[in-house]
Parts: sequence; structure tokens; C-alpha cells
Amino acid sequence: MRVEYDPIANAAYIRIRETEIVDSEEVSDGVVCDFDDQNKVVGIEILSIKQRTPNQIKNIIFPFDEQDKKNLRDLFSIFALAF
Repeated sequence: MRVEYDPIANAAYIRIRETEIVDSEEVSDGVVCDFDDQNKVVGIEILSIKQRTPNQIKNIIFPFDEQDKKNLRDLFSIFALAF
């Protein structure tokens, strides 16, 4: 799993798995999920990231399986410790 941030685009991208992207869908306003051929989330792009509060990001409903949810909780826990 890796996280990228583009300050010029004001967007974050979270890559969950390194499989090929076959489809993308906007799942919430300014939130796009990329899917593989198994319909699993490959990555998530969050636009206007600086204007979103942590609570707004936390309340986005993503189409994750339980393992992906756990991995993301662990990842964001690490970030929370840095602040």
C-alpha cells in the first residue's frame, strides 16, 4: 500500500494493490475508486484533499473488503501518530 500526494492538483491517491485497473467509479463527491477485474478496489483518489476535514474523510463510504479496511485503519493510525 502506498500514498501519494500531488500539491498542484490538491489530490491524494492511495494505492491498495498493484493489480491492473479496469474500471473507475466516483463513489462520493470528488472521490474516485479504481477497480481490478475481480471488482476489488485497487486505488482511491481524493480530490480537494486540503479542503476536507479528517471527519469528512473518515465518513466517506468506500467499497472495501474487511482486510482492506483493516490495512487502511493501520495506515491512518500511523499518520495520526505523526501529528
